[in-house]
Amino acid sequence: MIEITDLSDSRINAYANLKKPKDLANYFIAENEKVVQRLLTSNLIVHSVFGTVSAINRNLDFIQSKKIPEENIYVATKDYLEEIVGFSIHRGIMAEAEIPANLPLSELGNPIVILNRIYDSENIGSIIRTATAFGIKDLIFDKESSHPYLRRSVRVSMGNIFGMRIHESESLLVTCLQLKENGFTLLGGSANFSHPNNVSAYEINYPKSWALILGNEAEGISEALENSCDTLIHLPMVESVDSLNVSHSLASLLAVWKSRN
Repeated sequence: MIEITDLSDSRINAYANLKKPKDLANYFIAENEKVVQRLLTSNLIVHSVFGTVSAINRNLDFIQSKKIPEENIYVATKDYLEEIVGFSIHRGIMAEAEIPANLPLSELGNPIVILNRIYDSENIGSIIRTATAFGIKDLIFDKESSHPYLRRSVRVSMGNIFGMRIHESESLLVTCLQLKENGFTLLGGSANFSHPNNVSAYEINYPKSWALILGNEAEGISEALENSCDTLIHLPMVESVDSLNVSHSLASLLAVWKSRN
């Protein structure tokens, strides 16, 4: 273990001032002890861990099973650790790991959740956790959405992101049309009730292969994507409620799907 006693120590640059936006480059930070444990038991490449002595010792079996070199195991007091990262670390351990390569579309399975203009990283983490809870492990996101491997997304996903197959789309419309050519039925979550293809989630019969596009609460999915969908689906709600959180909507839609399969 390497004890860190200098805030400017370059070896822990990846962990410094995590509240400030950073270019992800090719790595991400995992926080929360359960998330770090899931990372250490995943197939992802882990570069280093950083925590208090007690937290490192508590997770030593996980760390050693990942064969992380001693020189990449950093320790500090809890106060010093929190001063370095910029916020409270309840269980006293973090890890730096490599973002997996962007998977080709052809390597994704069925069904697929697609993110269009989902800006909030915590919403993305919640979507991933929800999708995984219902057995979905395939995700596509566009350039307008936050990256799923941002720290807050990874944390809110509770590490379930490590088991996801993820494709970053250069053009979501082109990607969706490719999916349709490959036999997928394209579904869109939409509150655009005037659209002729919009039906209640309780009335749709899910096809064998499908992909569901989700948008943000304010804008929904883009008009071009709406028009590319085979079917738009909505959750019937009382008039006094404009919308649900996107991950809550996903949970409701997937519960209906599971009840029929």
